[in-house]
Amino acid sequence: MRLVPNQDPNKISRLFTKHIKRIAPKSVKVEVRNLNGAYPVLTPLNNPATIAAAKSMEKAFGKKIVFMREGG
Repeated sequence: MRLVPNQDPNKISRLFTKHIKRIAPKSVKVEVRNLNGAYPVLTPLNNPATIAAAKSMEKAFGKKIVFMREGG
């Protein structure tokens, strides 16, 4: 699932698991597995790695890069 700033992935996983188990019918066996997790991050546009990636994408696709916030 996609997290927003200041969310703890471990806490969200616990809350999600608790909620799904609570709403599942008694006749349904529920198993939730947390396969990985990471804290949300926002990379500055003036970061050297971001600039290098943007230049590479522009060169590869011949289009100006448009930055937008989205999960990945």
